[in-house]
Amino acid sequence: MATDRHSWNNNSAFEASAFSLTDCRSSAEKLLGDADLNDTLVSDTADSIEIQPLYLQYKNAPFYSRGKHDWEICQTYTGDNIEQVNQQILSDLTEGISTVELTLSSQSASSLTCNTVTDLERLLKGVHPQMIKLSLTPAADNALHGTLLLAYYYRQKLVTEHINCAFNIDPIGHQARTGLSASSPLQQIDTIVEHCASHYTNVSSLCADSSVYHNAGSTEAQELAFLLATTVDYLRAITTVDIEAAFKQLQFRLALDSDYFLSIAKLRAARELLGQIARSCGASAPQIAIDTVTGTRSMAALDTSVNILRTSTQAAAAMAGGASGYLCEAYDSLVENSSTARRLARNTHHILKEESGLLAINDPTRGSGYIESLTEGLCSSAWQLFQQIEAQGGMLKSLESGFIQQQIASARSKREHAIATGDKTIIGVSQYPNLQEKTVVADEEQTTKPKLQNDETVEPPPSITAFVGVLADGEDVSNFQSQTNTVQSSEPLTPYRDSLAYEQLRHRSNVFLESNGNRPTVRLLTFGTKKDYSARFKFCTDFFASAGIETTVDAIEEKPKLSTPLAVLCSSDKLYLSDTQTISNALDNSAIDNVWLAGNNPKVISVLKNNIKDTIHLQCDRIKLLNEALTLLGAHQS
Repeated sequence: MATDRHSWNNNSAFEASAFSLTDCRSSAEKLLGDADLNDTLVSDTADSIEIQPLYLQYKNAPFYSRGKHDWEICQTYTGDNIEQVNQQILSDLTEGISTVELTLSSQSASSLTCNTVTDLERLLKGVHPQMIKLSLTPAADNALHGTLLLAYYYRQKLVTEHINCAFNIDPIGHQARTGLSASSPLQQIDTIVEHCASHYTNVSSLCADSSVYHNAGSTEAQELAFLLATTVDYLRAITTVDIEAAFKQLQFRLALDSDYFLSIAKLRAARELLGQIARSCGASAPQIAIDTVTGTRSMAALDTSVNILRTSTQAAAAMAGGASGYLCEAYDSLVENSSTARRLARNTHHILKEESGLLAINDPTRGSGYIESLTEGLCSSAWQLFQQIEAQGGMLKSLESGFIQQQIASARSKREHAIATGDKTIIGVSQYPNLQEKTVVADEEQTTKPKLQNDETVEPPPSITAFVGVLADGEDVSNFQSQTNTVQSSEPLTPYRDSLAYEQLRHRSNVFLESNGNRPTVRLLTFGTKKDYSARFKFCTDFFASAGIETTVDAIEEKPKLSTPLAVLCSSDKLYLSDTQTISNALDNSAIDNVWLAGNNPKVISVLKNNIKDTIHLQCDRIKLLNEALTLLGAHQS
């Protein structure tokens, strides 16, 4: 048989025209026998979009160009010491970043104290501002620090064409995060928008940031709908410039998850939906630039090296999906945020861009049946929810009524259930846990409380130009800070991470280890040969290890004299049923307080109901049972 590439390439048996979806479905049904094809091979996303096992190529699929935007490699900077942060910025610039994002907002507990132009000059000493983009972490009060950046550029004598900056004023996102009213800052955006649109080519003032919803547990379609509704609320608030200029003043930010194809589809759907908004408002099709950030809900504080895979997947999806850049978190950002990890985060961009060539093709997934189907499904679901939000008066009204919180709570509950029952696994956490690692489990992130300013504030000058001049002369920006947006007007969204429930379990085990010198331990009682019990034995070992519980093994045939708070019986259903009496006698003669069964066969449960108190299996509520196991073993909640 010939094996050269021309032979197999010309083999008509492999020509796409020789097959149809009907033929493939028929073949699959024959192989599956009595099993239902839809139950076996068809699944749903969190937005109930069907994922089929096979798709045909889409003909004449829409093209979503990245445009002419350079790829932005961004990192965020916070800290108490301006000089130390300055050295970190200079080091990172020599190692490849192109965008410096500063957390200067007075409403962030982790913000840099940088309130005068002199502070900014110390912070950016040695930086060539005309060669990079300066960005502010999205916040409600960024207009003040954005103006301070303009004063810094003025002091640096930069011409406007060389100023590349994003203020990222986002009062609605801030209200979603904290519950503090966005009404007042929303009413004040007109002035800064008009100034930036009139005087600067590469300065944007507003940001529609949907990452807060993503990290609270929303689905992909929900996040897109909230992005659209926020955009429309901002466009309504802008009255001083036309729709074309207004759109140019908006930055868009999406958080990504570790589902590669779904993240690509979400980005493509965002471009389609935002384009639809622009056209509906009467704007010509704008070149929409979408920034992306690491979705922290997918990050884990356990086995943190796996986060490298998660962020690499997200970065690749950002490039393939047409994003303008990606803010890659360090893999140990939840526990340390080390310089090595930050360097690796930057290198992720360079490897994917320079060595893998992911930016060499515009819209590389165009025409893929799978991606196009996901994109269409997300567009349809997101647009439907967006219309519901509009019917309630827009994004701000929907936040204040609790509609947004209810939508996210429902999605989050389903996500938590999928994780608890093992339908969604987390590598290094719920699957393949490493009990030998030295863990520092992160606490659940709390809603950031704003820093309150002095009661006495000074009215800013009537024009932004005059205000820039005042700040350039050395005035402290905090003197102009208003407290009008510190009114609680909606329920804040609670940050969420997939691995948090398991991290809390491991924390209980760690506390027990510190107090007792050993981890809580469950006895696994095997019955029969290794062939009979090995599958369930391995499942139980990983099951308990995910909560920091060690296991020991005893063969029940040897009738060991056991005294333990918890043991789990591991064997096959066949042996459970054929040797019920042997098992019952052995358990009756032991001093085991609680016996659980590995398996979920109703007949087995029925015949052993007097000996077992619970069962563990693939569909059980793992979080509930692991919490119960830790309690039985003496690792009480702190």
